[in-house]
Amino acid sequence: MSKAVKIIVGLALIYIGRWELGLKTLAGAFLVNLGVSLVLSGIADALTPKPRLPGDPGIMQEYSGGVESRRIIYGTMRVSGMNVIPPWTSGTSREMLHQVLAIAGHEVNSITNVYFGQQAIASADIGAITDAATDGVVTGSSGFANRAWIRRKTGTTSQTVDYILDTAFSDWTSSHRGRGVAYLALQYKYDTTVYSHGKPEVTCIVNGKKTYDPRLDVTPGASPTNASYITFNHNPALALADYLMDANLGPGELSTRINWTDVVTAANICDETPAIPPSTTQPRYTCNVVIQATDPYQETVAMLAGAMLGHCVYSSGKWSMKAGAWSASAFTITDADLVGPIEVRTDVPRKDKYNFVRGWFLDPARSYAQGEFQPTSNSSYETADGERITKEIQLPACTNEFECQRNAIILNRLGRRRLSATLQCGMSLYKAKIFETGTATISELGWVAQPVRMMGWT
Repeated sequence: MSKAVKIIVGLALIYIGRWELGLKTLAGAFLVNLGVSLVLSGIADALTPKPRLPGDPGIMQEYSGGVESRRIIYGTMRVSGMNVIPPWTSGTSREMLHQVLAIAGHEVNSITNVYFGQQAIASADIGAITDAATDGVVTGSSGFANRAWIRRKTGTTSQTVDYILDTAFSDWTSSHRGRGVAYLALQYKYDTTVYSHGKPEVTCIVNGKKTYDPRLDVTPGASPTNASYITFNHNPALALADYLMDANLGPGELSTRINWTDVVTAANICDETPAIPPSTTQPRYTCNVVIQATDPYQETVAMLAGAMLGHCVYSSGKWSMKAGAWSASAFTITDADLVGPIEVRTDVPRKDKYNFVRGWFLDPARSYAQGEFQPTSNSSYETADGERITKEIQLPACTNEFECQRNAIILNRLGRRRLSATLQCGMSLYKAKIFETGTATISELGWVAQPVRMMGWT
C-alpha cells in the first residue's frame, strides 16, 4: 500500500491541545497517532486542568495527613503547609508551642514574608538563623515581637537541623535536617493578649523551585545539573522542561529526550515584554503555580504548556514544546504533496462558539485570593453571532490581570477560527511537526501561500 500522511491544518492564531501518543503497525506502514482535540471548547478547557485555588488542601490552609503527596511550587505563590509534628510544648511552664509546616518537596529559592492570619510579618522583621535561642525571633510592629520565632528552611542539600527543636526535644535529633524539603519551624510564646484567638493560621510567600535555563549553557541541554545554569524564574517553558526531567516529583525524563532548541525558543517568547498600562512592560507569559506530585503527569504537562498558551508533545523520540506565538514558515504544502481527497470545515458548531471570555486567577493584590480579571469581548463577534456567548476559564498559573486579559483576547480570537482542512499527503510532509506554521498553495481551495498551522497528523 502507498504511504500517506493525513494532516489537519487550520487558520488559527493559537492552538492549545492535550496530547496522547500511540504507535501501531498496519500492513507494514507506521501510523503515529498524536491525538489533538480540534473542538474549540476543548481548546479552551486546556487552560483549566484542576487549578490549585484557595480551598484546596495546603494552599492557603494548614493541613495534616500521613499519605499526603509532595508539592512542587514554580514561580511565586502564597501558601500554607502540612503539619509535620503534633502540637509540642516546651519550657518550664510549657509556655512554648512548636509547629513545623512542610511547604514544598524540593528546595525553593526563598521564603520571604510570613502571615499570621492576615497580619503580615515582613521578612526584615524575622531574625537570622545563627544556631541560638534567638533564631528567627520576630521583631517590629506586627504585634508578635518576642512572642514568635520563625525559622525559614529552603530545603538545600546541606541543610542542618533546626537548633531550637533539637535543643528542646529528644525526639528531634541532628538527623532531622529536612534536606530537600522546604519548611517553616515556628515557636509561639503563650500570651493571652497576643494570641487571644488561639494560634494563628500560617501562610508565607514562597519563591519556588529553581530551574535549568539552557540559554545560559554553552550548548543548550549540555549540562542541566550545573548549578551555574540553574536560576529562579517565572518562565513556563523552563518550568515545563524542569518538570519533565524531575525524577522525584515528575516523569523523570532523560534530558537527551528533550528538544532544547524548542525550549530556548519557547522561553524567549515567554520573556518577551509587551507593554501594559500606564507605561511599563511585563513578561508575555509567566508561571506561578502549586502542583501535587501525584497529579497525572499528562494534566500537569498540559497545564504548564497552557501557561504559555502552547503545546507539548512527545514525537520522534523527543519532547517538543511550543509557546503561543506565530513563527516563521517551517513547511510548505503544494498540490504535488496531495495523494487523496481534501476535507474542509468552514465553521464550528454553535455550542463551541463564544465571543465573551471571563475568568478567574490568583490575585496577589488580594493576598492570592481568587479574583476575576476584567472580561474581554468583541462587539463585531457578538454582532455576527447575534448574541453574547460567554466562555468561562480558570488560569491556574497566572497571577497578573493584564496577562490574563491578553490570554483571554487570544482565546476569543481563536474562537473565530472558521476554516480548517484535512489533507492526505505523501511522505514529503512526514517531518512537519504539530503546532508548526507553514504555507499551503492548493489550487482546489484557491490558496496561494496561505499561512497555516499544523493542528495534528495521523
